[in-house]
Amino acid sequence: MKPLTFAVVAIISTCISTCVCAQDAQRSYLPKTELSKYIFEKLDITTFRSSLGPLRTIGQRHIAELGLTATKQAKNLLAIETEDWLYEFEIIRVADINGDGLVDIEVCFRDKAKMASYNTQEPLLLSQFEKDGPLIAINFQVDGCEEYAL
Repeated sequence: MKPLTFAVVAIISTCISTCVCAQDAQRSYLPKTELSKYIFEKLDITTFRSSLGPLRTIGQRHIAELGLTATKQAKNLLAIETEDWLYEFEIIRVADINGDGLVDIEVCFRDKAKMASYNTQEPLLLSQFEKDGPLIAINFQVDGCEEYAL
């Protein structure tokens, strides 16, 4: 093989392996659209603390199973409003935030009692580790609520 041909083959080979590695680094089991609906249906609410917990009965793990209705589902917002409570999941960004090779969802979760003083918000990092696996909140520090402080 001529030196120039060898160099071109080496460059192409490097580019291909780099593209494959970059592709693997951004694996995603999340849908490309309707993330707020996906959170409503698939987020395992047992993986983070909130006032949603006491609403559960044995076997209920998702917001959709609690009999609640999404009052707003927009591109970057899921809101659930009842007579007494307001729950909001504001999608901040979708990326491999913790560097594990999987695309995550960074959200600001707001949990507010309308008739009492309970009013909290916390950033959550949501991840899904396999195609049919649950969407879970993992313990990883994110800054998702700084811009959205109440």
